[in-house]
Amino acid sequence: MRKSSTNFDLMPEMKKKKPTNLLILCFLSIFIASCAGVEEENFESRGYVTKFSDFSKVKLGESDKEEVLNILGSPITTSIFGDEQWVYAGGEVTKETFFKPELKTYESFVITFDKNGIVKKIDKKDKSALRDVKISKDETSTSGNSVTLIQQLLGNVGKFNSQNKVGAGGGLGR
Repeated sequence: MRKSSTNFDLMPEMKKKKPTNLLILCFLSIFIASCAGVEEENFESRGYVTKFSDFSKVKLGESDKEEVLNILGSPITTSIFGDEQWVYAGGEVTKETFFKPELKTYESFVITFDKNGIVKKIDKKDKSALRDVKISKDETSTSGNSVTLIQQLLGNVGKFNSQNKVGAGGGLGR
């Protein structure tokens, strides 16, 4: 069969386009697909997961520290002064890609023990008990030397002793 001498180019504009359009299309489709979140996975647990714990098993005036430890596990923190208190606290925050995480749920349990290590009181608090703490922008100045980057980089030059090098002096037989 003979080839035709005329070569018709049916799609000349497609040949001229670069693969960048395809890459942009792939990137945009992946980006848009990643924006669609799964509803069940929108929350992340932080701290102690109180909803899975059975605080009803801890009995006032009966349970001791060892029993509380067996039922609830280690507390997040303990008190330093006064009656011994164990704190179990946790909550759920939103997991949004471009936004600041927001606290959705929060629960804390403060278990107070008497001098004999028996549960004296159990306080339960929710999100309404939290206070918003403002971070101070003040800085504490420290006295001392102000070291530049060059001083840090060259600071150890000449401080090393050749006797401390591997194979240099010392050892047996010298």
